[in-house]
Amino acid sequence: MLEKFARLLVDYCVEVKEGDLVSIDAGLEAAPLVRELVREVIIRKARPIYNLSLDETGEYVFRYLSAEEIARLYKPNDISWALINTPNKKIDIGSSYNTRAYSSIDPARLAAFNQAYKPISDRFMERLSSGDLKWVFTHYPNHADAQEAGMPSTEYREFVFRAMKLHEKDPVRAWKRLRRELRRYKKLLDKIETLEIESPQAHIKMSVKGRKWIVDGGEMNMPGGEVFTSPVEDSVEGWVKFTYPLVYFNNVVSGVEFRFEGGRIVEFDAEEGKELLKRILSIDEGASRLGEVAFGLNYDIDRFIKNALFDEKIGGTMHMAIGKGFEEAGGKNDSAIHIDMVFDMKEGRVKADGNIIYEDGKFVI
Repeated sequence: MLEKFARLLVDYCVEVKEGDLVSIDAGLEAAPLVRELVREVIIRKARPIYNLSLDETGEYVFRYLSAEEIARLYKPNDISWALINTPNKKIDIGSSYNTRAYSSIDPARLAAFNQAYKPISDRFMERLSSGDLKWVFTHYPNHADAQEAGMPSTEYREFVFRAMKLHEKDPVRAWKRLRRELRRYKKLLDKIETLEIESPQAHIKMSVKGRKWIVDGGEMNMPGGEVFTSPVEDSVEGWVKFTYPLVYFNNVVSGVEFRFEGGRIVEFDAEEGKELLKRILSIDEGASRLGEVAFGLNYDIDRFIKNALFDEKIGGTMHMAIGKGFEEAGGKNDSAIHIDMVFDMKEGRVKADGNIIYEDGKFVI
């Protein structure tokens, strides 16, 4: 199964070719997958550069440095610029050794790190948008994430691999089939001007006029399975209550509810973690506006596991993100954060320019 996984990443997601320089970043838990990836990259006569991070070193930054020290010490340097500018293919693998590692960290320190790292993030997005870099982010299943998802490790591993369509005889073919379907939805969505979302979870309207919808058919995220854009920043009006919690550096805020006027969050509430939510929304000017609206369309993902890579693709859901918009979609909202929140649409509908295009969790076009 790991050989299948590695080949999917190398051949479908980033399309490794002879002479490529392929950056692979992961935690030690993902070492078995990294080994397979290195082998597959070398077989294709490309060069791998891999970095395996130690378990607890990330915590040290936030425990022993103040927000001011983080902002000063973690400004981009020659090494960080070289790491983002040199490879033409990049594979990042998430895998938690401890899902609660950052649960007691001051959000101001997390925000300071995000702000210091922002020039690198911006350069990364610039290279992606220009086509100069092909990148995928994926996940390697382990015991800590299985516990967080409330599943036995074997069941969790099967869930993860099914979400990536590794249960299929030919996963690449399966992803190409889904990508064609998502592109059909994109073709319609690119033509519309307004979206109205009506469900027990949301009554909200926004303009997407002139915005480009983007298909995630598994090339940039594995698993993929969404179509998304950035709404016109000052157009969002209405109310939404998210079915599933907001997760920020493993900190959980549940029962999140927003009311928008003129594109800005003017009222907010949460059943748990309201003070943290208040801090997140005040991180910067763009944190209280939407940077994304999206449809989750991977029906092999059927449950919430507190991992945005999977949760935002749950079939029959939509999600929104506060913070930074997508420049390639036409988004103009700028922020140091981009945090996804998911709500169920199995009893809802979406109108595009007044016409129903999506109902009870599926497109009807």
